[in-house]
Amino acid sequence: MSNLPRGQIRVQTELWDGEFQVGVAELDDLILEFHVATLDKLRKMIRHAAVRDGDLRDFSVLTTRIECLMVIGHLRSLGTNI
Repeated sequence: MSNLPRGQIRVQTELWDGEFQVGVAELDDLILEFHVATLDKLRKMIRHAAVRDGDLRDFSVLTTRIECLMVIGHLRSLGTNI
């Protein structure tokens, strides 16, 4: 059994500590907001926000739009980096 709370989605990535968790409703809102964004555009948005905070890591490890949306959710304080 998973210790994932009901109504939450968790994605494991190669970025930061590796696991991002957001609520189902929050992810749904992010999908609606960014449904036309390309993977490259999402990475650029994340890079821009991260560089502003002094984070210079390589975001090419994000290989799906869902990973990017989970990171955006974290950056917007809609979820957590576990």
